[in-house]
Amino acid sequence: MKDKMLLLNSWPFIVRHLRQTITHLQENAYKVYQNEESKVSHRSLRSAVFMDNFRKQRVTGQPRSLSELVGEREVWQHLHSSFTWLLKAGGLRLQERLIEGPPVNIYIADGSGTGNGLSVRELYNTLGGSIFHRMMHHLLIGRQVILRGSSTKIISALIHSLQPLLPKHCYKAIQFSPHYIAGTSCNILGLQSLVNIPQAVLETGNLCLIEIISKKENSDIQDTYNKTNLPRTSSVINFNVKNKELETADNIKPGNTEATEAEDIVESIKKFTFKITDEGSLPSRPPQVLNRIESAVCNSTITPSALMIYISTVIYEWINKVKVWIHVQNLKKMSNSHPERIPSPVNYSQSVTRTSPIPILRGSTNSLSRSPVMPAFRSASPGTLNSVPQELTPQDERHQLLAALGSTEWDVPLLEFWAKNFNQISGQEVC
Repeated sequence: MKDKMLLLNSWPFIVRHLRQTITHLQENAYKVYQNEESKVSHRSLRSAVFMDNFRKQRVTGQPRSLSELVGEREVWQHLHSSFTWLLKAGGLRLQERLIEGPPVNIYIADGSGTGNGLSVRELYNTLGGSIFHRMMHHLLIGRQVILRGSSTKIISALIHSLQPLLPKHCYKAIQFSPHYIAGTSCNILGLQSLVNIPQAVLETGNLCLIEIISKKENSDIQDTYNKTNLPRTSSVINFNVKNKELETADNIKPGNTEATEAEDIVESIKKFTFKITDEGSLPSRPPQVLNRIESAVCNSTITPSALMIYISTVIYEWINKVKVWIHVQNLKKMSNSHPERIPSPVNYSQSVTRTSPIPILRGSTNSLSRSPVMPAFRSASPGTLNSVPQELTPQDERHQLLAALGSTEWDVPLLEFWAKNFNQISGQEVC
């Protein structure tokens, strides 16, 4: 059958009744054997085989059918009835109910269309692999990304393109601001090229500053920067946009279709270069989410629509891990404040949720635990899945939780960032 959960929950029931059928056949065959043994010894019959081939054919005869072996003429009808009843009873004893969570669009932005932005692959090719990797690493662990330049249309398009790469509650963007806004209010900020960032903010290292500079003026700007030897607060050169090419992206002709407008943006972006001029130090390894997104983006065989579905699936998978992370953290807080309300330690392996609707099979409470798959699974990691020791250090509990989630220490900043204000998403409760 295709339904693995139904098969695993039905397995003990099927095995028990098949074993009864097998036992019944063996008992009947043993009775026939004892009856024949009392008349003629089978050992003497086996000796006759070597003595006389003709006698062998007459005494032993041809191979016998199952009905003769068990002494029951209607054994095939009985087996057919038994198997038919087993299939019917096995299907009726369990009631399947699909538990569907809230709609995916509550947590993830609709990436079916790019709107006024770029596709994820276009964004990757525009920024380059290195800048895209560092920028996304900052975003995924909760740091502020600032895009500073002169073209409102280009900055807005880039910021809009980042929306499908984050959960909705982690995407707080201001597309273009005349002054700096703190990261607590927005984690993606578009700034005019003349806006300076406070020195105190730069020193925290909780941001990634990306400059958008015209290719024609890039060389002149670099020379000016080297001569003046400006400090970090002024690492971005202020210049007035006089070249008409810088204004191309802001002067898209009205009446164009959405596709034409996107093409104009792509052509306009080609006239700019991108450079990270200030950023905080990053962990040595990125979260798994970023690795999976980059692998999919670099795979040219994946179509744009399939790529968006894959990215949404990855984000939704980790949202479910964040739910478990929050649930366990809440249990820890409750146990610290009210120890008497927590009767036993948390079994992290039972707290893991799945990314897709799971059928709940009623009528077989512990049947899954008796399936042949589970004992082997338990034997592989008996101390982790079956029972949690009574006394565990916080570090051990953390390792067990991460192992149950399929995560590592490099994913903890992402889990903690995504867990912020998670309960406020459309009034949904986490667990």
